[in-house]
Amino acid sequence: MLLKAFVGTGVLFLPQAFKNGGMGFSIGILMFLGYLNLYCMNLLVEASIAMGGLSFGDLAHQLFGSGFRKLVLGSIAISQMGFSCAYYIFVATNLRYLTLLASGCRWDFPQWFFMAIQVLVYVPLSLVRKIKSFSVTSLIADVFILFGLAYILSFDIFKISSRGIAKDLLWINLESFPLLIGTAMFAFEGICLILPIAGSMKKPEEFSSVIKWCMFTIVVVLIVIGSMGYLAFGSDVSTVIFLDLPQGSFPNGLQFLYVIAIILSFPLCVYPAIRITEQGIFGHKNGKSSYLVKWQKNIFRTLLVSFLGVVSWAGSDSLDKVVSLVGCLACIPLSFIYPAMFHYKITTSQFYKTIDILLIVFGTISMIYTTFVTLQQWAVNAPSPQKDPCRI
Repeated sequence: MLLKAFVGTGVLFLPQAFKNGGMGFSIGILMFLGYLNLYCMNLLVEASIAMGGLSFGDLAHQLFGSGFRKLVLGSIAISQMGFSCAYYIFVATNLRYLTLLASGCRWDFPQWFFMAIQVLVYVPLSLVRKIKSFSVTSLIADVFILFGLAYILSFDIFKISSRGIAKDLLWINLESFPLLIGTAMFAFEGICLILPIAGSMKKPEEFSSVIKWCMFTIVVVLIVIGSMGYLAFGSDVSTVIFLDLPQGSFPNGLQFLYVIAIILSFPLCVYPAIRITEQGIFGHKNGKSSYLVKWQKNIFRTLLVSFLGVVSWAGSDSLDKVVSLVGCLACIPLSFIYPAMFHYKITTSQFYKTIDILLIVFGTISMIYTTFVTLQQWAVNAPSPQKDPCRI
């Protein structure tokens, strides 16, 4: 469960992120951020246990008041909406690529066409109230993702062994390295699931040991996928590594299965954002006792999913910037700033209070700086080129 929480779509953007950061810098940052995430997860769990096993939002309310609870829940909602937009763009990009291949380059539909198709699929899925209804589809998605990652890694190894490593590798890319930080934080996307997972363990006292080995495995997986993709393709690596794979029935079939996996995962991704925003708008009004409230919520969910589709279309030419921005703006506070603030409130050790303050300062500076640079790169640089199989 912990591995699934952190290894999702973000891993597919890491080869491009390694290009943005450079090989040496990227490996070092992933190891450093992995350690900081591990440390802050333990802070979060420690604070929760000290306060009686409270959730992320309730912990914020209990320690800092209702206003801070809204801020934390807002960060969670924004992060999940950002993940959902990345899902939209990922699916649209890959479907357009596969459609061009399947039609012999005769059908070149615009990006918004595939966004609209997804809206038609996601709206009915978003109306499902019980998240457990997606348990089977989530399992199927996990299997498809596992096969896709295994093939990507095996092809990277084959390409390197047969043609050697790319000649234009950089150890650090001084122009765009902040994009790597945002994408890495996007890849470490499971912080919001830590408290539910820790609370559901039969032996919660073993959480620290379990998460340590899980985080080690996660960091290794992220480094291997990112570095191997960059070593194989160098500066020519695409934002979505699947677009660099060879054309053929088997690789394109796996690519299509990965797309299906992301479509099946979308309801789980957008569900927290829907629940948080619904609660903010409708409060404790229950659709079970009122058809009017139920249909108001249905309309709201339809509008939210459609709005995310429009936002995704607007950013579809810069997927790497979208991913990095979500990581900078939403994931850094959730991963570093809020856990350190919670722990500062419950610890009596002056030493650990100092560490918490340093983490808060580090997280705040990192969030502001990387967000600014990402927006600057978005404004100055041209959109990321979409790989066209008809021109290969």
